[in-house]
Amino acid sequence: MERIFEIKSPVKTTIKLDNSGLEIQRSGFLTTYSTRGIKKLFYQNISAIHMKNATTFSNGYLQFSFHGGQEKTGTSFIIAGDENAILFSKKNNVMMQELKMLIEKKIVEASAPASPPTTVVSEKSVAEQIKEFKELFDLGVISEDEFNQKKKQLLNL
Repeated sequence: MERIFEIKSPVKTTIKLDNSGLEIQRSGFLTTYSTRGIKKLFYQNISAIHMKNATTFSNGYLQFSFHGGQEKTGTSFIIAGDENAILFSKKNNVMMQELKMLIEKKIVEASAPASPPTTVVSEKSVAEQIKEFKELFDLGVISEDEFNQKKKQLLNL
């Protein structure tokens, strides 16, 4: 599954989601030196997602935190220099909420322990086993002595 989200303002940003993580690629005049290029974030390494919706007067952001990391805090202007944050304008609020939900789902999936294969053992009751041996006796597959011996064994007699 690969999904691509594109933001044109305030900084041209492309976000690609795949099964292992997301790639953030920024370009354009307003891109700062620290945020240029492609950044790959793996779902299992993300410890939190912070989101602030954009308003008419300020940009919104989607910011990713990591264990032991120091993300920038404050206004959108300060967060613009954080390589683990994505700035967006008001027209992208809904798209960014969808992106956030998809990433949160992938984080949960990545952090879930792999479950070992389950083996279902269905044990038959003593009565069911005796019934099966009785059917074998009735069909002539086993003798009466074999049937009685198996019945005593199952009943612990």
